[in-house]
Amino acid sequence: MLLEGKVAVVTGASSGLGRETAKLFAAEGAKVVVADVVDEAGEQVADEIRAGGGEATYVHTDVRLTAEVDNAVDVAERTHGRLDVMVANAGIMGRGSFIPGESVTDEEWAKVMDVNLHGVFRCFRAAIPALRRAGGGAMCATSSTTSVYGALYQAVYSATKGGINALVRALAVELAPEKIRVNAICPGAMPTNIGQSFARSAEEMAKLMEPRSNLPEKPRMARQLQDTLDMAKVHLFFCSDLAAHITGECMVVDHGYSMWNGL
Repeated sequence: MLLEGKVAVVTGASSGLGRETAKLFAAEGAKVVVADVVDEAGEQVADEIRAGGGEATYVHTDVRLTAEVDNAVDVAERTHGRLDVMVANAGIMGRGSFIPGESVTDEEWAKVMDVNLHGVFRCFRAAIPALRRAGGGAMCATSSTTSVYGALYQAVYSATKGGINALVRALAVELAPEKIRVNAICPGAMPTNIGQSFARSAEEMAKLMEPRSNLPEKPRMARQLQDTLDMAKVHLFFCSDLAAHITGECMVVDHGYSMWNGL
């Protein structure tokens, strides 16, 4: 198994990509700290892992709060004796998405930044001392294809994901001498519940998307939603010894969508 004997924290692990990542890591031998703010769903993920013979602990973790992020790392060390892997996956799109940039309020901008970019930084910052104590390890963030192309009406979300990529590259250089690798995956659109953070009705969304109606149609491959398990496998790759010589990478995994410039 690729993560046999490893201990991992996965944030945003109650659903979507985080859920698949936590379960896959456990199946590959990791002891997993399931971190999220949705307690019932997070506990269910931990229960499913244990029912399958794995080891998992759920910890309520709001990545906007330093103390809660620090606690997730502390639980990993107190429960399992070490931390080897941090997956900073928690993220939102928020009401600042799918509207013109000039219409995004300071509050909407700050909320998405605090979860997506500041939250990843908090996770990495908390993990570094623990990874150092373990003699090295891996950190991986969930970025987005919007970090590498211009996405219509996604100024704040794109900015957070671009910031993640820059953070990953900077920390990869800084931490390489300590055998701590830092990478990110940049998925295309996935069938997850992140869209719930829009807090908009179907009618509102349809009106906001009207400017896209005249854009050229993409080929079938580029239109395909990304499977969350397939994306979790990329997190697994980066956090396992298969990627022992890879750091500072932000890998686009999107069925070729980004080649079509985000149209």
